[in-house]
Amino acid sequence: MRIVSAVMALLFAWSVELQWNDPDPAQWMAMYGAAMVLAGWFVWKKQVPWLWPALVAIVAAAWAGTLLPGVLREAEWGDLVKTMKHENHAEEARELGGLAIVALWNGVLALVAWRRAPARRWH
Repeated sequence: MRIVSAVMALLFAWSVELQWNDPDPAQWMAMYGAAMVLAGWFVWKKQVPWLWPALVAIVAAAWAGTLLPGVLREAEWGDLVKTMKHENHAEEARELGGLAIVALWNGVLALVAWRRAPARRWH
């Protein structure tokens, strides 16, 4: 679990770096940065307070939910890997994928942390 979390922390760090040239970098850097910190925390401490990754997972899933209708309606799925330019709705589909990864991994961290918590408290 720690090895996978280390890999995820590196991938989230890379995601933060990729956002520098994005038209709206701040919120994406914050989301990927939070995911990076929590994955790294799990690597070094083995124990993460379950509430923090749960909150990040909820925020990422809710944000993804706002993108999903537009992606399902307008994205051309074949265009997802053709270009990284913001010429079509493939950008939103890639953003949805990133949020899904953040939500899924932080959901895993929250579940593992909750199961490991001695009294399953709120912190």
